[in-house]
Amino acid sequence: MSSHLYLDHNSLAYAYQGGGTALLDRIAVYAAQQGYELRISDVVRGEIEAGPLRKELGGWLQSKGLSSGLPTQTLLQVITGEIPSKSAGDVSIVELAKSDIAAGNRVTVWADDEFFTRSQNLRGLPNGFNSTGVQGTSTLINQMAADGAMTPGEYVTTVESFRSKVQPFIQDPREDAVRESGSPEVSRTDRDSAVRSRCGVSRDQTRFRERSQSAPPPGYESRRHGFESLRARHSTTLHDATPRGIAMLVANRLNVPR
Repeated sequence: MSSHLYLDHNSLAYAYQGGGTALLDRIAVYAAQQGYELRISDVVRGEIEAGPLRKELGGWLQSKGLSSGLPTQTLLQVITGEIPSKSAGDVSIVELAKSDIAAGNRVTVWADDEFFTRSQNLRGLPNGFNSTGVQGTSTLINQMAADGAMTPGEYVTTVESFRSKVQPFIQDPREDAVRESGSPEVSRTDRDSAVRSRCGVSRDQTRFRERSQSAPPPGYESRRHGFESLRARHSTTLHDATPRGIAMLVANRLNVPR
């Protein structure tokens, strides 16, 4: 079984604005320590290439071996107008998560969009996935601090940076717990215990963890269309299947400012 962490455009942008590539690197290291590989869809990758942080986020993704996104049926549906462009990146993540879980893999989505809080948007995923399989940026940072992957001082600096540069940083009871246990005399073990005690969570609940994820309902069929088929069916609009080529399509379809 493999473990995959799917990246969303807004969350990557929040993290970059709040802490630059240093914070992105730290999150990537933490995810790897928990056994996760980073994943990104072709639509999300295209959104990034078409967005204002394409150079910064694109360069970081390339450094992590994510120069192109995983192909999805969603991209084809956006191109042909079969589905509305709104939340297309989120829809593409759900598509990949479904097939990934059906293959027996562990999946977590790093996303802050309200889309992932609505169970009707996650049909075909395990029940409760919106609470057990989705990690917002602030929750992820809180987990890192509670698990000792970030010192209390680093945590406070990160949160203050988010509040001054990004907004929103979602309120979480773990934040005050980390602040209160931030004395340098407190050992990591004692600090972690204090954080968990004040927050009412176990150690397993403050880190990426194995989650029971059932397969999608019978009849679900994973559908992935390669870039070659996209070229064949849309040769007049899709001139190349590089992230930049997809970005042009995504920008046009999603009305992303360039």
